[in-house]
Amino acid sequence: MKRSSDKKLSSESNRRAEAMHPGILLQEYFIDPLAIDTREFARHVGIETEVLAAVLAGHVSLSVWDAVSIGRALQISPERLMRMQVRHDFARARVRDAGTPPLFRPGTASPFPMQFERGRLDKVRGHYAVASYRLVPGADDTTHELRRGDVLRVYSDEFDRPEPLWHGIVLADLDGDVYFPYVERAVWTQWFVRRLPVDLHVPS
Repeated sequence: MKRSSDKKLSSESNRRAEAMHPGILLQEYFIDPLAIDTREFARHVGIETEVLAAVLAGHVSLSVWDAVSIGRALQISPERLMRMQVRHDFARARVRDAGTPPLFRPGTASPFPMQFERGRLDKVRGHYAVASYRLVPGADDTTHELRRGDVLRVYSDEFDRPEPLWHGIVLADLDGDVYFPYVERAVWTQWFVRRLPVDLHVPS
């Protein structure tokens, strides 16, 4: 069962600006209504008075440790407080997004392995894969589901003179899904739609 203070923080903060700093909400919904002395409260939760004042004013980000201490003292979910802090930080970062660097691309590419097989990019049962060429007339295509550590060299689909577009190691993101580094996702996913030719090296 959710505590009443947790429900209040959840419902009212959702009606307010979603990316508001959690310290401002703590000040408005708990510190002020309860007339809590911030110096006394700072000593109780083990936070320097100046730091707590900066957090409550929205000038300093709430740390995980402080969220746990404040959450325990006021019967508020520290996870909820940190989600609010992250939303607030992301909102501020997006405002400054124009200054962020573009996609990183190394100056020199590592050499491609000498042993490889040729095929085409494909999607098999929803998975990114390489379908091999039919090297023997009448033979069935074989497919290899791409996984972390595979090495690919992707070519353009120009019939006469295909040009190398990208080569590198296949990685996995934090969700375990494969992706191609140094190239925008919107670009490399289209390579599978177009079934571009590739060289594939599978580490032993």
